[in-house]
Amino acid sequence: MTFSLTHKVGWSVYKQAMEWIRVQSICLQHLREGIDIAQEALDRLFGEETHRNWTIATVCLGVNVAEAVANRMVGLGVSVTEEWESLIWTIVSLIRKWSPDFAGHTRHSQCLIFWVLCMFTNPAMCSNVYMRLEMLRLVQMWPNKWLSDRYVGITTAIGVLTTTRYLKADDLIGNDLQVGLANPLTRVMGSLASYGHMAPFAKNALTQVKSLRLGQDTHFLAHLVELANEQAKMTQKGYLEGYIGVMPTLASFEDVLYLLKMLVAKPPFMEAFGSPGMAQVAAAAFVSVTSSLLAVGPQLMNNSMIGFTYLVFYNDIMYRSLAGQRSPNSVFLLLRRDHRQELLYLEGPCGERTESCPEKFLDSVTQAVMEAPVLLHSSKMVVDESTLIHLLLTSPSDPFTRCPLDPDTYSRLPDLQDDIVAWRKDARVHQDISNSGQANNTVGKAIDGTSNDTVRTDVDPPLDDIVNDSGSNSGRSSGRGDSSSESQ
Repeated sequence: MTFSLTHKVGWSVYKQAMEWIRVQSICLQHLREGIDIAQEALDRLFGEETHRNWTIATVCLGVNVAEAVANRMVGLGVSVTEEWESLIWTIVSLIRKWSPDFAGHTRHSQCLIFWVLCMFTNPAMCSNVYMRLEMLRLVQMWPNKWLSDRYVGITTAIGVLTTTRYLKADDLIGNDLQVGLANPLTRVMGSLASYGHMAPFAKNALTQVKSLRLGQDTHFLAHLVELANEQAKMTQKGYLEGYIGVMPTLASFEDVLYLLKMLVAKPPFMEAFGSPGMAQVAAAAFVSVTSSLLAVGPQLMNNSMIGFTYLVFYNDIMYRSLAGQRSPNSVFLLLRRDHRQELLYLEGPCGERTESCPEKFLDSVTQAVMEAPVLLHSSKMVVDESTLIHLLLTSPSDPFTRCPLDPDTYSRLPDLQDDIVAWRKDARVHQDISNSGQANNTVGKAIDGTSNDTVRTDVDPPLDDIVNDSGSNSGRSSGRGDSSSESQ
């Protein structure tokens, strides 16, 4: 009887504090006091943060505070100052454990959605780019009907494009106090891509690569792939050294693989990563991520055989989907040509024989036969377009003179390109891409000797389903944009 009464009183205090927070006439100090009262009531009700109801109620409190802050800031037309900033960080800490199955409890008003868009995309309203990145936690809560709207979707996509350049691998993984941004980022980008809102930026990136004039869109895509690479390495290190647990490790690798698949193996970004330079970036990332995944394999298999098997299966699916690419600059061709020593199970020739190749047809940096030669004016050296793109993405200077690679410091050599094509034809050493075949031995087969059965490559079985089948519970649902279900 006493427990029941205490429980009712606790809920009453929490609800009254929630109502008090939404009163627009109270000052910010009283708003903070209302937050403290609500949090204290929840702690007394549930006692520990692992309690599901505690998590839901805490996230609801965070959304409620966000509504209160949005109403005040939009109504007053103010930008983020120090006093507002502390409140917004409080919101972030309250909503950090949101899960897709909380959707029915965390609906947003139009005012809140407008405020989040302004915060996310407008540096004049919020100059702290890391705070703007945290708006992804609120954006991921939006139902499909909002993200399908062209204005909301395109504006959100612009926010993703302009803020993620500042994103670091540490931000994706998070720490003991904060859930990382990897899952919010992949959820939001997946939804935006499914509604076509990312297509203009993918098209811009492709145009920039073809014109050898790299811009924000190209750097955005390359940065995300490199982030996935870094996240995998950090997850490997954290797990092997014991400061990242089993389930966070599985979740982190799932986020990495999903991000790579979305960027490299699915529209609208797939074509951009099939272009010179960008394909090299993607291929190197695939190899590195695969290496990190296999490095944790022995220990992870002992702790979660089914979870690790799922990740290997997911990894295999991506390699098989890449094997269907036919362009001369496909990621899969580069995996076979440049990374065959790391990926011995990929069948086919490593590359062209260059013993009899005229020296002028060889890339001055990589010593590979060039596809599309480009002259670097400052050094008078010739490199392939793919090498130039890689330099522009990583270290935009002439590797021989260290002079900046500005747009007027290099030019294509169409006559030399014609000579290379003719030499290939005459020497009959040009690789027939149409017969490149499939990867008969995948990562999974290399590990456990299983056969290369036909699998569906359009299905991403959620990690939760597999882990739950083994009797474990990750408490995590991806709910990304390639799902057909509504968020709310």
